[in-house]
Amino acid sequence: MTGCVDSNGRALIPITLEHPTSARSATLEIWIDTGFTGQVMISKTALATLNLPIAQKGVAILADGSTVSIQSYQGRLHWFGQDVDVEVIAADGSESLLGVGLLLGHQLHINYVNNTLTLT
Repeated sequence: MTGCVDSNGRALIPITLEHPTSARSATLEIWIDTGFTGQVMISKTALATLNLPIAQKGVAILADGSTVSIQSYQGRLHWFGQDVDVEVIAADGSESLLGVGLLLGHQLHINYVNNTLTLT
């Protein structure tokens, strides 16, 4: 899987997130965030487009130690040749994040000289 580094230094990779039972899907350029231990976080606007089913409510601990209430949804991702059910967290902001929950077992190489990214 290949991606790029944008002019702000963000490591980005395209993914296609799908509704688990319908034909709805959205291709997103998603920011790899190794500080995010979850799987996927997308904006509430993108969630509304996909109409993903609600999974559960919970609490997340942020980097500064504070806690926030979160809502998660059920999604599906075609990930390295397999359809994988993923937990999708609703984000208040506009950025989409891919976290360590999907990076485990893979090798991430980011080249800031050539602005390239490979995930194997």
